[in-house]
This record gives sequence, structure tokens and C-alpha cells, in this order.
Amino acid sequence: MEMKGLGLIMGMVSMAVMWYECQASSNLHPLILVPGSGGNQLEARLTDGYKPSSLLCSRSYPPFKDKEGWFRLWFRPALLVSPFTQCFADRMMLYYDPQLDDYVNTPGVETRVPSFGSTRSLLYLDPHLKLVKYSTVQKECSTHSTYMGALVKALEHMGYVDGKTLFGAPYDFRYGLAADGHPSRVGSKFLEDLKDLIEKASTSNGGKPVILVSHSLGGLFVLQLLNRNPPSWRQKFIKHFVALATPWGGAVQEVHNLASGYTLGAPLVDPLLVRGQQRSSESNLWLIPSPKVFGAQPFAVTLNATYTANDVVQFLNDIGFSGGIHPYQSRIVPLLERLPAPAVPVTCIFGSGVKTAETLFYDESGFDKQPEIVYGDGDGTVNMVSLEALQLEWADQQNQPLKTIRIEGASHISIFQDEKAVNRIVKEISAKLVNESTREGEINSLLFNQPRREVLHHTVVCGDVRIADSGSESPRFQFSLQNPKMKGLGLIFAMVSMAVMWYTCQASSNLHPLILVPGSGGNQLEARLTDGYKPSSLLCSRLYPPLKDKEGWFRLWFDPAQVVGPFTQCFAQRMMLYYDPQLDDYVNTPGVETRVPSFGSTRSLLHLDPHLKRITAYMGPLVKSLEQMGYVDGETLFGAPYDFRYGLAADGHPSRVGSKFLEDLKDLIEKASTSNGGKPVILVSHSLGGLFVLQLLNRNPPAWRQKFIKHFVALSAPWGGAVQEVHTLASGYTLGVPLVDPLLVREQQRSSESNLWLMPSPKVFGAKQPLVVTLNATYTAYDIVQFLNDIGFPEGIHPYQSRTVPLLEQLPAPEVPVTCIIGSGVRTEETLFYDESGFDRQPEIVYGDGDGTVNMVSLLALESEWADQQNQSLKMVTIEGASHTSIIKDENALNRIVEEISGINSYAYSS
Repeated sequence: MEMKGLGLIMGMVSMAVMWYECQASSNLHPLILVPGSGGNQLEARLTDGYKPSSLLCSRSYPPFKDKEGWFRLWFRPALLVSPFTQCFADRMMLYYDPQLDDYVNTPGVETRVPSFGSTRSLLYLDPHLKLVKYSTVQKECSTHSTYMGALVKALEHMGYVDGKTLFGAPYDFRYGLAADGHPSRVGSKFLEDLKDLIEKASTSNGGKPVILVSHSLGGLFVLQLLNRNPPSWRQKFIKHFVALATPWGGAVQEVHNLASGYTLGAPLVDPLLVRGQQRSSESNLWLIPSPKVFGAQPFAVTLNATYTANDVVQFLNDIGFSGGIHPYQSRIVPLLERLPAPAVPVTCIFGSGVKTAETLFYDESGFDKQPEIVYGDGDGTVNMVSLEALQLEWADQQNQPLKTIRIEGASHISIFQDEKAVNRIVKEISAKLVNESTREGEINSLLFNQPRREVLHHTVVCGDVRIADSGSESPRFQFSLQNPKMKGLGLIFAMVSMAVMWYTCQASSNLHPLILVPGSGGNQLEARLTDGYKPSSLLCSRLYPPLKDKEGWFRLWFDPAQVVGPFTQCFAQRMMLYYDPQLDDYVNTPGVETRVPSFGSTRSLLHLDPHLKRITAYMGPLVKSLEQMGYVDGETLFGAPYDFRYGLAADGHPSRVGSKFLEDLKDLIEKASTSNGGKPVILVSHSLGGLFVLQLLNRNPPAWRQKFIKHFVALSAPWGGAVQEVHTLASGYTLGVPLVDPLLVREQQRSSESNLWLMPSPKVFGAKQPLVVTLNATYTAYDIVQFLNDIGFPEGIHPYQSRTVPLLEQLPAPEVPVTCIIGSGVRTEETLFYDESGFDRQPEIVYGDGDGTVNMVSLLALESEWADQQNQSLKMVTIEGASHTSIIKDENALNRIVEEISGINSYAYSS
């Protein structure tokens, strides 16, 4: 009897959910699985017309056939053994017949698809070998021939029964479809059979419309089926279309297949043995990157040419596959030019954060050798731009419900094999069944069981509940209770959701606007090359990199290609700054223009390469934590990225780029405050960003600070510099990246104005702490001028003495509340020892305390500096074991930062 209020409501909701789950099995809509390319078994029979390519490939192979001569063509583990690979390729070949204007099998080879209507041929590709093992010289390897087995098992747990409520639609995946006016005998026959299966499945289940679940290529077939049948048929027979990992705009992986052959990593197969068969496949042409989706992004680069999706015809000719040009142009291109909305509910579920081939680089060896690959984001097979294509394409389609769900880390295949991914798919299908047991669309999903990592890229109207995309990972809810039909469980859901929303709204309404200022290297940087650019080598010409926007801009930082030796030199040259004595200021390399994308937003702070989000994550975890507090990018949360190569200069010296950043940051602070009812701003910086913020505060009058600044939270700020910067200028530093020669980047690092600003400060490090020891000298923070000369960098002396030293000599208190959050207990470079090899070799290092990058004496510098400042509030928070970067990523550190920010917001009304 003590359970009351919100607790009672939650209890009632839980009981109602259990009731619906019990009812679910009786409300199952029939479901049809449509596999992807290679996702079902394929059988063949050889006739008298078959001409083997070798004696080994005669009609007597394979020995295991049924009484009518049929054998399994796909998948057979023998194809992993080279002699039999050739037999397999010969028999899998298709040929385009210009007279028929259609594709046909190899003469003398008949094929068929077993078990149409059942899931049997989708469970695994070889029924005798659910786990295929093969040996290499180094090790024994294994690969599963299991395909949709895990998904089918999960559906059976829901109550689905093969042949009654659950069906499979396997097909000959070598064939595709053709544009109107062109025959496509095999592909069109499959659509007819699939349509017939849909109608029979619906009829045998009391007229319930069907849920279609496709994988990969299967989604393209399903979309074509829907759009080739009238709306009345779709309305009657289709409940929902769930597309898993669908390459709506093709994939760069297919370019690899056609150019050089691809064996899915099987080590015993020569890719050139299967390339001819892969080129012959009609469906592979259908999966070439679509101009509509990929645009002008290069997918292949050679010494003589760069190919984009607009250059496929030339590409096919240059790789020696001119026979593919006519069918591609006449049959395929019209299919790629449009993705019509079928006006039935569609859910796209796909993986992300898996490195996926984005651009292929071929050297003088040509297309017969495997390429070097630059990877981007996707599911390991299909590029993200293709997986997400429907969002853009159907954005203006009012009658097209579309929901997209990303599963971070799920690959193209694991999306229906991994337990978490399968559970998410099953949950989505279950939601469609819950719909049917109430009013269609009344409750489109269980609002209290949304996984945090799911991103809803849509707006769904659920009766009188509207879930609107907020552009973040947490949906915002809007309710209207005007419909008298919304009662019972629907009303309970609304009441609980409104309570949750009320608490969220109360919290977010008290938030002070917050601006994130990153550290050195902590945001993306873009460049454009002009006619004045003089490349250091042919490889570094204006053609590289191939990925540019229409105005010639490309991502300069961070580009993963920079870890490859030849491209490191290009990167270093373009990142270089030069001190101009006449201007008394720093400038870019001639012919290189740079810009900072997304100022005002946190977008360019989340990760340094948007295609490699997990590998290059920066402030993403911190931003996510802030969003869970209620912060919203562009409304209460802002980012202030900048060109971190530049610094600031002492009074009387120009600093065009650095000073412009301070002006922009000041303007952003004022606008953020004004747009949030005049609330003062919380500034949160990381590393070098803290030095910029402190300069901004002290360069503006107290009245301005009082009005616009609520609090300054400095994470890992190097108030007195760091010994690691000495290492950087002396010998070059690559952050431990093994493929990069530090001497290749040393000149660029020396050219950076901000690196001089981060040299150990005499004020903080003093005269007793040796920074560098050589056979002939010992250098302290008071010997920087001599040190710069001795390492061969005398041109850094004048700007260091005139522009930087005055900044290092004082750390004025800004008289606004400051909290410093730092890591400790991580070994940090303290003294560098160089032998007779000099500064071109990496030093021996003695370590001390710090955060792995910044020394403890520097992290704690404000404590002693401001000890006597009566009007300066300073709080120090030390997180043991947190490194310079993990402080904005590690869960414990993030919790501590969020706790601090929550506390700052909590005393909003006392300030």
C-alpha cells in the first residue's frame, strides 16, 4: 500500500508492458527475411554444354551431387583452395548478352536457389560446415559459414515459426535488376516470386500485412519491389520494411572488387582468380558508388587519374573492363539516379564506427596489385554516406515515415549475429507488434527502454505523443492530451513521460550556457591550396588529397594518411607557419589557406576525423555527458575551435590570428549569454585552451567579466608550459605513432607559434630544475635562448624573446571563480638526456609526476601564483591516474567534471 505516486504509475506501466509481451505471440505479423549478396545457398548443375577451364574442373567435380546432378555452388569451403577457386569462378560467371540485353549463366551451367519460402538456406551457407577452418603457414584460421542463424533463432524465441509466420526469400544474388525498358529475367522473376510469397504469407495469417526484413543488397531489391507495385497493394500487404545495413548508394568496397578482386581476407585465394567472376556479376555493378550519393568524392587514385562516382565509365575502361560500360550506362545508372519513397514505414538499422574503405590508392603496379586504402566511417563494408542516404533523399517526403538506428561498432555482418545488435532488431520488430495490439501508431515504441547509444533521426507521431529529433542522442518529448481516445496504458505512458520531461525541463532551464575551448590539436582544421602553393614533391601536388569539397577545401587536421611516410611530408609542409620579421607576426605557408570549421558548435571537437570517430575521439564523451545533463549544442552548449598552431603575443606586437580568435570567443560569449536570458557563461577549457581563456579574461575589463562570466573550469592547463614541448622542438615528437619519423614533423613543430608559448616558464620551473642535459651543457627554463640556438633553431629566438617571454612572466588573476581539474600520478617527462648523437636522435628520459604531458609544477602553478589574491576564488581538483587526454574521456574523470559543472549551475540564483 506504500507504493504510490510516480512509483505506482511505474508499477502499472511495468505490469501493462508484461501483459502486452504475453499477448505479442498471438499478434505476430508474418515476417519475410531477404538476404544480402552471398547470403543464401546457391546450387548448380552442369550440362553437356559446359566447357571446363581445366581437367580438374571437369563435370566430375565436385563428386558430391544429388541424383539429378545438382551440387552446392555457393558456399563451398573448397573455393579457398586455389585450383578449385578457378572452377568455382568459372561456374559462378555471368555474361552480358548484347542481343538479349540481359545477363545469362556460363554456357552449360544451370543454377537454382534452394528452399525459397523457408529460412533454411539463410541460416548458414554450408549446412555441413557451420564453422569453416583453414590453415596458413603461420596459424590455423576459422570462419563461420553461419549467416542469419542468430537472427532466426531470436525471432523463433519471439514465437515465429518457419513456414507459418516466418519466411525466407533467397535469390540468385549474382543477378540484379535493370531500368525500365530493359529485360532482367532472373531479377524480375525474383520480384514476382517475392510478391507472391508476401501475398501468401499475409493470406495464411488472417490477412495481416507483412514485415519485410532485408540485409544489404536485399534492401535494394525490396525497395524496387515496393515501388514497382501500386500504393493500394503496399497498403494492403506491407506492415513495415526494416532494412539492415543497406548500401542505398553503393560502396567503395565494390570498386575494390572490380579493380583488383577481393577475397574477404581469405589468405589462400588469389584475388585475381575471382576478379573476372566478380566483374561479371550484374549486382556488383548495381553496388558501384552512386553519383547521386557519393558525388565528387574520389574513390580511387592512381598516378595518372583520380576517379569519383561521376567517372565510373572511365574507371571501368581503365581497369580493363570495358565490357561493363554499356550495361552500366543503360541498365544500372537509371536505377542509381533515384531512390523513390515507397510510402510505407521504413526503419534503417546499420552499424557505424567500423573502418571502411573510402579511397583506394594504386601505385605504378596498377590494378593487378591490391591498393593502399584510406578508411572512413561505415560498417566495414558500406560507407556511412550510403547507409544514411535515405535521410537526405526522403527529407521532404511528408508521407514517408523513416526511422534510422545506428549501432556503434556493429559491422556489416555482425549486425544480425552480435547479441546486442540482434536484441535491438528484435526490439524494433516487437514495437511493430505492440502497435497492432492497440491502435495503429498509438505507441510506436516503449519510451522507457531506449538504449542511450541509439540516435533517432526522425520524427514519429505516436497518437498524441510526438517524439521529435533533437539532433542529440536523447529525444525530446512533446505531448498533447486532447484526443479522448488516449486512455489506459497510453495515458499512463504519457503521464510518466511528462513527469520525466518536467524534471528534465526544470534541470535544463537552470543551466548556464557553456562554451568548450579545446587544447592544441583538439579540433579539426581545413586547408585550401592556391596557385601560390609550391609542393615539396610530386606526391604533394595540389591533386593530393583527392577528397576536397567543391571549393577545394580539405581536412588538414586530422588526416589519417599523415601517418604514412610520404604523406607525412605533405602534411608537415602544409601545416608549417613562418615568422615574418617585417610583419612581426606568423603566417601560413605560401599558397596554403586555412580555416576552422564549425565555430560556435561542438561538432569539430567531438572527433578529429568524422569518418574515424572511435579512433580520433576527442571531446565526444564530455559533450555526451553534458548533453545528458540537458545541454543542447547551439542552444546552451557551444564550441570555440581555433587554429591551435598560432598563439598570442605580448603587448605591442601583432598577433592577427590569435587576436581574431579572442575577438570571436568574446562575441560568442556575449551571444550565448544574450540568447539564454542574460545568464553568464561557464567556460570549460582543455590544455592550451586554458591559456587563451586566461588571456581573454585579463584583456577585458572587470565589468565585462562580472556580467558575462559565471565560472572558468580549466582542465589540464599547462600554466607554466611542459618539458614535452622541449622534446618536441629538439627532436620532434609523434605521440608514439610508430610509422612516423619524428624528424619529418620537427620543422613544422618548431614553426608553431603556440609551441613556443608552451615552453617551460622560468617563473614556474625556476633555475634549479634541469630540462635537458647533453655531454656539453645543462639547460634550465632560464636557458631557453641558448637551447634554441644549440638545437639549430636560432630563428625562434627573436619571437620567443620579444613576443612570448612577457606572456610567461605573469599569470594575472582574472577575479572570476576558477576551478582547475588536473590528473596526477602519470609519469611525465621531466629531464631529457642526449648523448653524442645529438638532437636528431630521441633522448633518454627521466620521468616525474604529472598527467603524462604536463608536469605537476605547471598544473599547480596557479596555487602559488594566486595565493595572496584576496579577490580570486580558486579550487583545485586532482584526479589520481587521469592522463592529459583521458581526463575528458575516462568515466570517473567525466563524472567529476560533470559534478563540478552541476555544482556551478546549482548556485545560479546566488550569483
